[in-house]
Formats: sequence, structure tokens, C-alpha cells
Amino acid sequence: MTVRTLRHSDIPMLEEMYRASGFEYEFPNLAGPEFEAVHVVADEDGNPLCAVAAKRTIELYLLCVKFEHPATGIAAIRQLHATMTRALKAKGYSDANAFLPPRIEKSFGRRLMRTFGWARNWASYCFHF
Repeated sequence: MTVRTLRHSDIPMLEEMYRASGFEYEFPNLAGPEFEAVHVVADEDGNPLCAVAAKRTIELYLLCVKFEHPATGIAAIRQLHATMTRALKAKGYSDANAFLPPRIEKSFGRRLMRTFGWARNWASYCFHF
């Protein structure tokens, strides 16, 4: 087995692996500009056995005072949400992530979904290097 960078000829086999996995997300455009690196483990004939793709992602941090009236805070966040969405779209991004601390995940997560159209994502794990 060897590790190498993605070849265009690998994509059909990787798509086949994706379909066999049964995951319910769209197969990524591995040749797209949002991917920093794609590495493949190949067998002795050069056939992909597995791959990992590193996609640039946006992590949002919200910093604000404790507003006297919740509606004022939501109005401020609504303005930030619209402005940041436009700015990130202009830079070519199509999504952003917010990792919520457990103590606010339930209430603020509901707010993100109901008010701003966010979707609950999968569990997240982090590797520091």
C-alpha cells in the first residue's frame, strides 16, 4: 500500500465507495477549490482503498454583551447573520459551522434552527496538532 495525492482517475472508485457506505450526504467535489488536500491509500496496482479529504471550513464565534431585552439581541444577531452570510458567499464558501458549548446548545441551537434556518449537524471531534 502507498499513500499519494488524488488522481482524477480515482474519483469514480471513490464515488463507488461512497455509495456503498450508505451515508446520507452529497458526494463532495474532491477536485473543488475548497479542498486543501486529498490523499489516497492505493494498492500495488494503484487502485484506491481509502481516501481522506481536507476541506476548508468556517467556524463562527459569536461574542456579545448580555442584552437587556432578548429581542434586541436577536435583532443584532440577525444583522450579523445577514452580513456574514454575504461576506462568506462572496469569498466562495457555501456553509459555516458553530460549535455550541453544552450549556447553551439546547436553547441557542433551537434559536439557530428556528430563527436563522440552521440545521443540526453531526457530532464534531477535534484533533490538535
